[in-house]
Amino acid sequence: MKKVVTMLSGGLGNQLFQYAAARGLAERHGADLVVDSWSGFVRDVEYRRSFELGRLPIEARLASPIERLPFWTRRIRAAVRKRISPARAAPMRTFASDARFRTEASDRAYDPALLSTPLSGDVWMSGYWQSSLYFDHCAGRIAAELTPPAPDRRAAIDLTQRLERSPGVAIGIRLYEEARDPGAHSSTGRLKAMDEINGAIETIHTRAPDATYLIFCSHRAPELARLKTPSAPIYVTGDEGYADALESLWLMTRCRHHVITNSSFYWWGAWLSEAIFPAEDHIIAAAANFINADSVPPRWSRF
Repeated sequence: MKKVVTMLSGGLGNQLFQYAAARGLAERHGADLVVDSWSGFVRDVEYRRSFELGRLPIEARLASPIERLPFWTRRIRAAVRKRISPARAAPMRTFASDARFRTEASDRAYDPALLSTPLSGDVWMSGYWQSSLYFDHCAGRIAAELTPPAPDRRAAIDLTQRLERSPGVAIGIRLYEEARDPGAHSSTGRLKAMDEINGAIETIHTRAPDATYLIFCSHRAPELARLKTPSAPIYVTGDEGYADALESLWLMTRCRHHVITNSSFYWWGAWLSEAIFPAEDHIIAAAANFINADSVPPRWSRF
């Protein structure tokens, strides 16, 4: 049987997109899915990210050293070409350059060639693939594989039970403060202002007046004080002890409504929430400045 080998990299949100797109390709062509959980992290000295899908019920095996080798030979060839002729060394980002590889032609829009190009043999994938269009055809399986396990920490359990009594609004704020240029992570060159986020919160309040508000962020940043929620919010940040990304993701999936900035991690909280509450009247407001123009599904609103 043919196989699809995907190289994971980046944080949890990116890894979820990479896995989901590879699952979509494997499902489309009846191929086995293999995950390279090493090559994308061994050189990540700046952010020190690591493989985070091991605790999820994914149905894929880990790549062997031999199966990881094509990613490295490809890198070496690119480096050699760049050294020999820097002016002519272009990134290998087209499907036609090597039929074995599926590398995003652009991370700024959905590329239908991923799913439409026939598999003549085994395939190796690298890229971000930040659009559900790559896996809408197997959304049920994706939700089953990528929904995080229930937490076992008392604070998270209590918060889960509260969300069962009162519909939750997850407000996901990504500040990119670790980046040299935070605006580079936005299609517009700037992050969403707090006033814009407050406008989205107000829209949700008119339709869900009794909701419980949860603010998700890596830490209790001073900027969060400028958020205006109709009731006192619950902060879900590292400063409050929420350091486990999968625990935070679980809590987001238990919220019925979402306001998210341009973050792949918060995107998945909203998307998985829809799978858990399929009959609910979801309100999902997503920032309009995701790098990939096709990240936000048409059924979500943009701000």
